[in-house]
Amino acid sequence: MWPEDWLELVLIPIGKKSQTKRYEQHRTISLIVHASKVILLVLTRRIETKVNAYLSNDQFGFRKGVGTREAIAAMRLLIEQCIDHEQEVFLCFVDLEKALGRVIRVKLLGILKFIGIDWRD
Repeated sequence: MWPEDWLELVLIPIGKKSQTKRYEQHRTISLIVHASKVILLVLTRRIETKVNAYLSNDQFGFRKGVGTREAIAAMRLLIEQCIDHEQEVFLCFVDLEKALGRVIRVKLLGILKFIGIDWRD
């Protein structure tokens, strides 16, 4: 059982620009009890540990130490090697700006269950 005040959350929308009216034009911050933050951190680390075992080394973003900078460095190395061997280079960039808003929750929960993360996590 969770204490009632740990379950309370206040979401505050902050407009990215002045006079914003659409949902996409806002960022939200959430205000929660400090104890909830500690529990959230414990659960996040527990889930990250299990998920990282399933991610390949070429998965960039949403992970510590494997972000945009590392992706750019890897891309530069790849381009240098291709140029040295006189090979063509083709790059494809995918904009995932709205990816988190389009997650199919049922599918996500199924994947998490498959890798050993149950409802308690």
